[in-house]
Amino acid sequence: MMGKAETAEWYDRVYSESPGYMMPYFTSRYYPAWLVIADRIRRARVESMLDLGCGPGQFACLMRDQGVKEYTGIDFSGVCIKQATAICPEYQFINGDIMNPRYLKMLEYDAVAMCEFLEHVDDDMVILGNIRSGTKVFGTVPDFICDGHVRCFKDAGEVAARYGHFMDKFTIFMAKVDNRKHLFLFEGIRQ
Repeated sequence: MMGKAETAEWYDRVYSESPGYMMPYFTSRYYPAWLVIADRIRRARVESMLDLGCGPGQFACLMRDQGVKEYTGIDFSGVCIKQATAICPEYQFINGDIMNPRYLKMLEYDAVAMCEFLEHVDDDMVILGNIRSGTKVFGTVPDFICDGHVRCFKDAGEVAARYGHFMDKFTIFMAKVDNRKHLFLFEGIRQ
């Protein structure tokens, strides 16, 4: 399934108008999936994280509360970067386009998070290709299309076929978002 990638201005409007993005992280419908990722990040002893498509800072607040020492979030929506900076001032947030490879090459990180990000961008493979070898990668992708989604995945096999060749120790499992929607949570080590 294919949808359409949206602009930064579109996301600015979504983040400004949607009250769910201004709520504490533990009220998010994604919280159960984020908890699993947080547990895996804690077990991997991640100290320095880069979050691609970081959104308004809800996941960052969870990472802070889980003890991640250094975190940098990048998003091309200026509105969400302002929101994230306001609720999680302990961390660094950058308003930028992740298609610029300098972020993945110049910033310090030992892990990359991509929660609900890869399905929103046309060039997901280019982004994964720019992540440094040896980096721990954690992410989610959906089995549903909604506004802003470029793609979705019908099963774990599709996720593995698209992203598995980028990583060693690649694992995937499904988490429920609601009665009809699911996320595929994945992790691996960038080859």
